Amino acid sequence: MAASGRGVLSSESDSEQNPWENQESANSHRKTKNIFDDDVSFDRAKKIILNDLKDEDFENDIDEITWNDEPVPPSKTFQGSSASSEPKVNLDNLGTPSYTSPRLAASTVSVTKNTNPVKALLTHSRSLSSGGTFKPFSVSDNLSRGVSDPSIEDVVQLEANRSLGSTDINKLQAEIQALQRINLLAKRDRWSKLPVENTIKRMLKGEACTLEFYKSLDDKLKLIDESVKVHDGNCIIATVLFLKRTVKASIFNFEVSRRPVALNHYLNYLRTKLDYQELSMMLEMTGRTEEAAMLQYKVASNSTLGASKTSALRNVLRSHFSMDQQLASEAALVAEHIDLLERQSPIEESDAREEASGRNQMFRNIPRRRSIFEMPLITTLYYCCLYHFHLSENSLASPVAIRKRHHICDKQFLYCALGAQARLQKWRTIEELLTTKSWFGGTKMKSAIGWDKVVNILNKHNAPLDLLHKYLNFIDDLELKAEVAKKNSIVLSQP
Repeated sequence: MAASGRGVLSSESDSEQNPWENQESANSHRKTKNIFDDDVSFDRAKKIILNDLKDEDFENDIDEITWNDEPVPPSKTFQGSSASSEPKVNLDNLGTPSYTSPRLAASTVSVTKNTNPVKALLTHSRSLSSGGTFKPFSVSDNLSRGVSDPSIEDVVQLEANRSLGSTDINKLQAEIQALQRINLLAKRDRWSKLPVENTIKRMLKGEACTLEFYKSLDDKLKLIDESVKVHDGNCIIATVLFLKRTVKASIFNFEVSRRPVALNHYLNYLRTKLDYQELSMMLEMTGRTEEAAMLQYKVASNSTLGASKTSALRNVLRSHFSMDQQLASEAALVAEHIDLLERQSPIEESDAREEASGRNQMFRNIPRRRSIFEMPLITTLYYCCLYHFHLSENSLASPVAIRKRHHICDKQFLYCALGAQARLQKWRTIEELLTTKSWFGGTKMKSAIGWDKVVNILNKHNAPLDLLHKYLNFIDDLELKAEVAKKNSIVLSQP
């Protein structure tokens, strides 16, 4: 009995000495489930929140005593408050976010009972910027009212109602007066003749100005000279165009030609505007005949197709290139260009008819990809070597005639002819191309482009292996021969 009594007493004393363990055990019994767990439903979360609120109200109703064990009377501020008078929390719209304006009347702001010091620490209040009224924040208020951030309309209305200070008003008045003075000066100077330097400065700044008050030729030329001094292209073009509009063409041409910087800007302006007629006239007038001739050649080359292009080139050759002895070499090139166009036109018409009729087997085996007209000289030569290689020299499509007329060298001719005949797999014709006569009437094999290039071209078009070996043996350099054989997968025979 004594032992058991001591055990009971010891357990009671332990409980009295360790009150925190009792509190923790009591709290463990009252531990609620987390509402954010995955297995908690929406209705279950509502019930958990309501139970927590009831527990808080129960804790707030605990009687308080002083150090003398006397009860503390309730505060007068909260005498009329009770659990029933507090607004009931509405959890129906808990899953739907809502938004209300933060502007609430002072009479509608209710003060919640907060006697628990721990709960008082969780209370948050924010002062409104408009009136300075404090509004308490609590968990129950958030659940019932939603988010309380200010809206855009509230911020705009608040800024609109904000009164300007005396400093802001003075700044605005000073700015208005400065703008009025600038406007008056602009109106006054609008109808007065300013010095040339001031006008150019206004043009540089992008301000409004007029050049119509400068009537004399000296003032107009001063405008151009001053624009050249400031190195501004827009001012130079504006003053040059003003001079052109107000004086005779002869005076304009004479004065502008004396100023190279202004002339170059004006010529560039004409190029930008595609005014080739005026540009060509200015180039010829200033002695730049070569530029004028090349400009006219470019314009004629970009003209429409057909006979009109050929006639335009003939006019350019006659009026610009043939009249200047310094352009004799360029005139010969223009004449060859005209001759090439005159040769291509009938070839294209004849071959188009042959291809459409289907009588020529060559066009059926290798169809034409596009028109030969306006193609380069080397392309035209390759075309004629492919479709008209055996024509006589008096024919327009003869490769030999094209070679003589346009002074094509042996390397260019052999490269085009070899590629065209290898595509047709005319190996006998290729051998004839590579055979030349010697001084003593015999024949020998000779390649103007080198035997390594001959082997590469023939292998590209699947030439017979014995033919490749034959031309490969003409390479004297052993290293080059081995390199060409390796590149074309040819097995070298033992000597």
